Amino acid sequence: MTSFNSPCPRASWDSKEYEGSVAFIRTLNDAAIPVSIQQMMLDGSGVKWIVKDIESSHSPQISQPEKLISIIVEIAQEFQSL
Repeated sequence: MTSFNSPCPRASWDSKEYEGSVAFIRTLNDAAIPVSIQQMMLDGSGVKWIVKDIESSHSPQISQPEKLISIIVEIAQEFQSL
């Protein structure tokens, strides 16, 4: 239960240093965190995200690892062009 009782350090994704270079992969068939909630979290962050979608449930690393790798490589290439 330590994870629920320990202080959480500040997130880095909203730091000035990362402006324009943060990404999120929405899992479109996610029953645990529906895409509407994923989008609400993105919208509420106040940060501009690079957003990619994958037709998978909550764990694309298990159900679609090759597609996930492809998306991560695509994001990395976008970061390199910044």
